[in-house]
Amino acid sequence: MNPPPRRHRVARLLALLPQSRGESLVAGLTVLGLVATALLKEILTDLALELLPLWILLIVTVPAFVIFWLRRRREPGVVPESPPLTFPPPVERLIGRDEAVRQVVRGVEARGLAVVQGSKGLGTSAVATAAAWEIEPQPDRQRYADLRGQDRGRPEPALSVARRTLGVLGLQPGAVETADAAAALIGDALRTSGLTLLLDNVQDWDQVAWLPRAPSARIVVAGLLAGTPVEEEPIPIGSLSEEDGLRLLRAKVKVNPGRLAPAPRDPLLRSFLRNPVIVLTVAAWLDHNGGMRIGDLADDLRSRSSEADVLATVRRRLSQRLSPHAARLLSVLAHLPVEEVTTVTLARVAGLSERETAEAVQALLDNCLVERPRSPSRVRAVDGASLIVEPPRDGAAVTRALVGQLAAQADAHGRRLPGDEHARRWFAAEDTALLKVLSAAPPVAASAYDIWRIGDALETWFNAQHRQTDRLEAARRLAAAAHRLRDREANVVAELRCADVGLALGVVGEARRHLARAWESLPPASRPPQLHLAQAAVHLTTQEDLTVVEAELARYRQALPSGDAQGLAVAQVNIGALLLSGGALDSRRVQDAHKLLGTVAASHDQNVDLGTKAHATELRALADWRLGKEQEARAGWRRAAGMFRRTGEPVGEGRCTVHLGTSLVGADPAEAARLLRAGRGRLPGTGLPTALACLYLARLEPAQARGHVEAGLDALAPWADVTEPSHIGEIRRRLEELATISS
Repeated sequence: MNPPPRRHRVARLLALLPQSRGESLVAGLTVLGLVATALLKEILTDLALELLPLWILLIVTVPAFVIFWLRRRREPGVVPESPPLTFPPPVERLIGRDEAVRQVVRGVEARGLAVVQGSKGLGTSAVATAAAWEIEPQPDRQRYADLRGQDRGRPEPALSVARRTLGVLGLQPGAVETADAAAALIGDALRTSGLTLLLDNVQDWDQVAWLPRAPSARIVVAGLLAGTPVEEEPIPIGSLSEEDGLRLLRAKVKVNPGRLAPAPRDPLLRSFLRNPVIVLTVAAWLDHNGGMRIGDLADDLRSRSSEADVLATVRRRLSQRLSPHAARLLSVLAHLPVEEVTTVTLARVAGLSERETAEAVQALLDNCLVERPRSPSRVRAVDGASLIVEPPRDGAAVTRALVGQLAAQADAHGRRLPGDEHARRWFAAEDTALLKVLSAAPPVAASAYDIWRIGDALETWFNAQHRQTDRLEAARRLAAAAHRLRDREANVVAELRCADVGLALGVVGEARRHLARAWESLPPASRPPQLHLAQAAVHLTTQEDLTVVEAELARYRQALPSGDAQGLAVAQVNIGALLLSGGALDSRRVQDAHKLLGTVAASHDQNVDLGTKAHATELRALADWRLGKEQEARAGWRRAAGMFRRTGEPVGEGRCTVHLGTSLVGADPAEAARLLRAGRGRLPGTGLPTALACLYLARLEPAQARGHVEAGLDALAPWADVTEPSHIGEIRRRLEELATISS
């Protein structure tokens, strides 16, 4: 369901106004050219007054078309290069950390995993990087991922980290729905390839607790790592000694380093020498004040007593010496809703040229006020920058400009998915920023069109990647943004997406709530076919009233446009599922379902996609099983699994693999357990197929029964706020019985 274009007519017209210095210049020159031409041709004389409205129209519209043309030429903008896979360059002189580096190397050699733990600014990443280079000096055997997200104070969840790690290793991120399933793939990849993995800037232990442990899988993780268990033997990175801090300061000061002797005795100076970040910042300050001695700095900072105050004070002093362009960039960057942006986007948002931006960014780097992540086209403000500079006076306009820039790029790249490699690279670099911007966008009408474009592009990207959890998060944020804007139609689209993904993930109660909000927002005559289909799917899943399913499917078919083969096929698959839901003991209903589903599965209509045929094949195999045709059922599930694999849909493949596993529990328990484990790895953590796989695994693997039972009960947790159908209640009862036995 797409909202009609008229919703965004005002926003589109506003978007044609100049939004940067360059666009204003082009529009102004265009207007002046038209006026000059009019004067030269004496259009404004009494002899041609009838032509005046035409020239007024040209003066108003031509600049808008010129701006539109300029933006079309520069969209989708510069495609950011992929972050390098190799480790960052090691620090040339890592002062005072030799023993910590040796501990990291020994930890990886003994356990396969070393945890380097330290607060920001103490050189934790530098120690981990130095150790990683010692473990693997060959760049082609190195893999690196920076886990700093785009959302301040909100670390990336474990599944997102797992998918990012899969991408770094060259594996398909959408192939898993749980972090544990990713751990198995990552462990196998590291063992067979001999690669060494470095995960940097990890905020919480929960982000990486799932990582595989084996000496053959060489992994280093570094960061704050809050909540790391003692048994993981984290290697702490503490403060520097005063002597090492002074050595570092002398190594970093470039202008007249002799003024740093003798060693300071001032307690304040001796305290900040223990923090590498403060030392580097103070070195920048001293370089800007070539005649200042370190004792003078102590007198200057006498009123400050803590290290945090010293750092903020020196940074504030450095910021006060910046050029206007550099000060503007720091203010903008420190108060953007995202952590990092490309320099091209920063230039456009701040209203500076790319040359001015490049010079200003270099000045900020020299003053230790911004950082470059691994990708050289990107930049981020240092931690705490928002406390030392005021927000830009045009902060709301800056945020709107950022939303507009990202929306234009997302829209342009989204149209190229799924086949374009540059588009995939762009979304891989920016999807977390788009999610953050979607929730931080200002609730003004001018942003409505941009918010919709971002939400629609994320839906395309996550759907192409089969990242259902991320699809749900994007739809939630789009719904919240549309609600703030009081945009009913965009809100309905988002709520419908939430319901669709919620059903796929097994969170039935949430799916019902989203669907109810969408249902109530539209009068009956305006409800699109997808809304009737979702209503039927929810009632089919909950088994509350199957007559509602029949009625809604009938309304869905009636609402389909003439000749919609794909829509008709979807309706037939759902009718087949409806027949099977009530046909466990009624062979006639099962046979009717078998025949109907076979028609869809064998369809040669090119308008019917492979995913729909795969669903039909999966359900037809279930009908075969209920008719006692075991071999035909297993063959059908294998075909369906292969079809889902070709479409890149891991959840469908996982369901079919679980079906195969349950069908072999009595005939081949070992093979059944293997299939059930493989299928569960492709399924989300919630839902009936996951619970069923856990139930049978608990029986087949008594040693791990307790963990399987707990996972199975967790998979049924979303049913707690809805009335459970009888088959869900039966599975829960069996899991609880096994829980009693295993305890």
